[in-house]
Amino acid sequence: HFQICPFDNAGARGRSLRLQRVESMERYWVPHDELVFAPCWLHASSDADVSFKDEGGQVLVRPAAKLGELAKVHDSQLLGVDDICVLPEVSQAALLHSVR
Repeated sequence: HFQICPFDNAGARGRSLRLQRVESMERYWVPHDELVFAPCWLHASSDADVSFKDEGGQVLVRPAAKLGELAKVHDSQLLGVDDICVLPEVSQAALLHSVR
């Protein structure tokens, strides 16, 4: 499960997430309430949680232990292709994004 929180990094049940901002150029396909999966930038991390920022600026928080389960976003997955077999990696999220 994941949670959506405002940019102030307020966590579940009012606790502070104490996330460290990261300067990362990594994007991941993160579960999203409206889009099912959204391409998000890795935004901040702590030992317990990682946060991602979607293209609309919404911050999504996931457990740090789940980071390895998320597929990375490749630029070509965002461009839209006629044949998904040409993508460097095909995931559920990339397939869904291609047909939107």
